[in-house]
Amino acid sequence: LDNDRDRIFSFFSDDTVFEPLTSAPVVGHAAIWGALQGDGETIERQLHRVTAAGDGCVRAERTERHLRNDGWREVQVTSTFAVRGCKIARWHDAQSAE
Repeated sequence: LDNDRDRIFSFFSDDTVFEPLTSAPVVGHAAIWGALQGDGETIERQLHRVTAAGDGCVRAERTERHLRNDGWREVQVTSTFAVRGCKIARWHDAQSAE
């Protein structure tokens, strides 16, 4: 995925709330960027499917791979994006059933 911070955040409202898998919700571009970077670990994300839901949300399914001291850990993630106007206003991640 593209790692151009300005381009990525052009799709987000200034007050977007991000609810990541492993930490408390964060608000705003700087906090979201920090949460996406993790704890300095190597993270690979592979997007599999994006669908528009009938409830006005967008859902994305992806695989995240995290490189840790003991090797790669793989997690299946489903993200739900609530859109306000043309911008993402809320982003919620949940671990998918495998």
